[in-house]
Amino acid sequence: MKTSLIKKIANLDQLGNEVIRFGIVVSIASSYSRFFSAWCHQAAFTLCKLMEYHNSEQAQVLEPGTMKNYFTTQKYLKEFIRERFNTNDKYLSELSYKFITDFEYFLRNRKPEKGQKALENNGLMEHSERFCKMVNLAVRLE
Repeated sequence: MKTSLIKKIANLDQLGNEVIRFGIVVSIASSYSRFFSAWCHQAAFTLCKLMEYHNSEQAQVLEPGTMKNYFTTQKYLKEFIRERFNTNDKYLSELSYKFITDFEYFLRNRKPEKGQKALENNGLMEHSERFCKMVNLAVRLE
């Protein structure tokens, strides 16, 4: 992390030198794009975008009841990311074994909404299996 930050600072310093040397007009958008180029490129590979891609591509192939289950898994993943990481999305590169085990723990201890029953082991495994299928799709698409 420290090395990455040092590289970003050096990149920003280089940008400043080019502005002075060549009299370049710099906008916020161009500075942001140059400074965060690796992160901007990586932004296309997020968990939410993967789930949206999966749901749009598989809608014609899978039965409506199956798609409903994928939407529920997506809802639980978004809820988990929001509660655990205080953000709306995660990069696929940030997924780890700990992320998966934390998601399982979240599902086991999730308080059901009004009118719902708590997840039992079979339901929990079904959500884990659907999540695994989506991650495998990302690996195949890469």
